[in-house]
Amino acid sequence: MNKKDKILKVLVYLGIIFTFLILDVGLRYLVREKIGFVSIKSLLPLSFSLSYVVIVLLLCLIFDKKAKIIYIVFTILANIYFIAQIVHFQILGNVFSLVSLFSVGEANDYLSYALTYINDPVLIVTLLSIVSMIVVLDLSKGKRLFNITNKKAKIAAIVVIVVLLRIGAINCLGKPVPEKSWEAWKAPKNVYNTFGSKNRSLMLSGMYEYVFRDIYLYTKNYFFTNNKEVISEINEYLDDNEIALSKNEYTGIFKDKNLIIIMLESIDDWLVTEDVMPTLYKLSKEGLNFTNRYAPFYGSGMTINSEFAGISGLYAITSNKAIYNYNYNNYNYSLPSLLKSNGYIVNSMHMNKGGFYNRHDFHIALGFDEHYALYDMDFNDYFDYDTNIAKNDNSYNLIVNDNKFFTFITTYSAHVPYKENELCDNLAKKTSNLIVKDDEETTCIKLLANETDNFIKLLLERLDYDGYLDDTVIVLYADHYAYGYDKINKVKATNDNNLIEHTPLIIWSKDIIHKDIDTIIDTADIPVTLFNMFGINYEPKLYMGTDVFSENHEKFVYFNDYSWYDGTYYSKENREDEYTKRISQIVNQKISINEKIIQSNFYKYYHKK
Repeated sequence: MNKKDKILKVLVYLGIIFTFLILDVGLRYLVREKIGFVSIKSLLPLSFSLSYVVIVLLLCLIFDKKAKIIYIVFTILANIYFIAQIVHFQILGNVFSLVSLFSVGEANDYLSYALTYINDPVLIVTLLSIVSMIVVLDLSKGKRLFNITNKKAKIAAIVVIVVLLRIGAINCLGKPVPEKSWEAWKAPKNVYNTFGSKNRSLMLSGMYEYVFRDIYLYTKNYFFTNNKEVISEINEYLDDNEIALSKNEYTGIFKDKNLIIIMLESIDDWLVTEDVMPTLYKLSKEGLNFTNRYAPFYGSGMTINSEFAGISGLYAITSNKAIYNYNYNNYNYSLPSLLKSNGYIVNSMHMNKGGFYNRHDFHIALGFDEHYALYDMDFNDYFDYDTNIAKNDNSYNLIVNDNKFFTFITTYSAHVPYKENELCDNLAKKTSNLIVKDDEETTCIKLLANETDNFIKLLLERLDYDGYLDDTVIVLYADHYAYGYDKINKVKATNDNNLIEHTPLIIWSKDIIHKDIDTIIDTADIPVTLFNMFGINYEPKLYMGTDVFSENHEKFVYFNDYSWYDGTYYSKENREDEYTKRISQIVNQKISINEKIIQSNFYKYYHKK
């Protein structure tokens, strides 16, 4: 081989390596500010990623006749994955995992909106990767990518390189700390072993190791979990965390009243003003207004996560199946289940199809008598407009009942997108006072929030006219912050992916005495708090949430990256005092046990016990 051919060969190798490494480094670089944890300069994720690039080289060498096809296919797949992760992260502040793919149907409905998040830095990284591929193919034009002389020796050498790179990377992770240790959430080896925090896992392992370890752990957890050991561990945890049911000033104040929970799609705290949402604003001044409520995001979908948490007192999980596919689990301790056992008619309602998020089956499993998917019902109304739920006699009559009732309603109107939205265009013709000059997006989100507010207003008026309102409690909480709004970080004055999840929660009834409650509370606390207020006997230890009015209430909120916030101190500040260690240890255990309760269908066995 002459000197020119040797140089050409080296350039081809370097080009292939660059094609894939630029995507890994680019992904970690673009998300680094919001995640941190591992420096972009660290050799650890780079070692993992290099091992996969070398594996691609190995495949090209083994199947040398198909090498160019293999190279092109892997390049295209890697670029698609890179773009998908970046878009997901920019919208939701989290990278996705295999479980998230179960919710890909929702993304398809808003594909054009998602594509708007492909910005210049994303395009530059993708372009560099594609151009690199084109250059490699051009350099090898009319030739095979690899010279097949000494093929066995080259394959052996590449295998050795892969092994050395992986051994080096795994050794760099250090040693794990005990799972119950307060620092387990941030120990690199623990993060790698559990992949509990997807964001940290990506920064630690790099893009390619993240993909394959995610697949490996999903398969392992799905097929090889020992339920007996897991259930024994959960029982031990519950025995150690036994909480006595105690009374407080709010115990039983709503006993035997009807309950309507309205989960408000994308209604953020900054939208609850006199001009945008006058009805919700008025209720916040008349009822119990929880000014320090958070909607932490777990699992594969923000809405279904908060829906599940507000019904069950648990959170969705980040491994195995999407939470709505656990529709065969036992949920005998959920809010609808316990209210039903106390004589209530319990139903849920949403504008979408019953198959979306598997709501029809999932809500029945959660304890509801019926889930009304309005899209599937012949009511001759367009329920993208929330007001139609209250205007339409058929849908309204599904909410109320002459017996004690609990109805869970999920609104829709304020859903993304906030540009080129037909609902906004139609609403703008009726509500001109909310139009913001030269700002289509702000105008749109305000109009949509106002539509949701008008639904609340109409529903209260009909309930009052029909004589239900005196005996009905209205609970209103947002499923998540308005993540699709471009100026969201500015209006919420934070760039932090967790603290931005501050959202409204209001509990209202005609006879409630108004109070602003600044005790920190999260979504899983809502059903447990309602058990107390409705005088329902329950076992406090069975829930991740706690009664906000109880002396046992945990005055902190924890997030999917294992960080937590108590209203004053945020654990990302990385103090190492005894208080920080104690709460961090509690959080580690809660996240772990929550996952195991769902994965093992624990309540089925506890119920038998």
